[in-house]
Amino acid sequence: MKKLNVRLGDNVYTHVILWAIFITYELSYLYLASGKLGNFWDFAPHYLLNMILLYFNTWCLKKTYAEKNWLLLMVLIIVLEVAVYLCIHFIGALLFVYLKLLPNIDFHSQLRLAIIQEVYRALYFIGISFAYWFALALNAQKKLVFELNNKQLTHEKAIAEMEKNLMQAKNAYLQSQLNPHLLFNTLNFIYNSVRKISEKSATAIMLLADMMRYSLSNASDEGMVGLQKEIDHIFNLIKLNQLRFNEKLNLKIDVGGTFDDELIIPLLLLTFVENIYKHGDLTDPSFAATVSIHCENHLLKMVCINKKKKANLNQGWGIGIKNAETRLAIYYPGRHEIKIADAGPVYMLTLELQLS
Repeated sequence: MKKLNVRLGDNVYTHVILWAIFITYELSYLYLASGKLGNFWDFAPHYLLNMILLYFNTWCLKKTYAEKNWLLLMVLIIVLEVAVYLCIHFIGALLFVYLKLLPNIDFHSQLRLAIIQEVYRALYFIGISFAYWFALALNAQKKLVFELNNKQLTHEKAIAEMEKNLMQAKNAYLQSQLNPHLLFNTLNFIYNSVRKISEKSATAIMLLADMMRYSLSNASDEGMVGLQKEIDHIFNLIKLNQLRFNEKLNLKIDVGGTFDDELIIPLLLLTFVENIYKHGDLTDPSFAATVSIHCENHLLKMVCINKKKKANLNQGWGIGIKNAETRLAIYYPGRHEIKIADAGPVYMLTLELQLS
């Protein structure tokens, strides 16, 4: 049986008010029926004992409700409670008589009636405690159902949002795939036309076509490509930019390790290198940008260091890095660490990635 999270006495003020109303009602009834109330010691200990019995029995219900034989346990507890209640009641009465807080009581003539009255009184408050407990349990059950409904509603909203995002992503993908063959055929035509005039321009067009083909295809069903293919296109990006700037850019790349059997999400490492060209100052021969990529035992480490452009000293590094971090979190949760040192004129990015 599932244990309910029932909290006892959440609102103390409510309990105090209800007890005050109950005691006032009983004392008023007693006064109207007999015309007298008696002294403080005649009723205060009784109500204190009644309160203790009620809350103790409720506490016992809370502790035993999750047990398999809770009804049998509660019967035994109630018998014990009534016995202890009677003992405390009569020992207290004798003590108060001895201390002369109460008048002498003829226990011999009134014992049987007193036992019946006190047993009834004990069972009366035990019954109230059962009603109190079930009210608490019902309220806890309602709260549990409400929380579960809220969680289910939140889950359904999250699923609907994911489906919406997936549909948008599919639409965006389909839009990006609008007849890429036409694009590549056109680039091939331009390449053949330009090659007769400028071999350098033709090479740039071919490098661009290769990189665009790589960005639009080649991924497996799991969205992965060979790590070696990613490295190859980093070299293509470097060659393309060197052609753009007449070999005047200062960038060194160091690659080592085993890449052949490794897989990686496409364009991840390429994004970090492209970020150097976008925001880095590669015109200073005394401070060449460096890219280091090494892979051993399925652990990939990439370090990019470059001097910042003066116009970018106090600017962020665009959405490319943020998107790369998001993709890493999705595809490699708990298997990657990326550090960015962006203070001062030098930018440094370090990526450690467990590929498998």
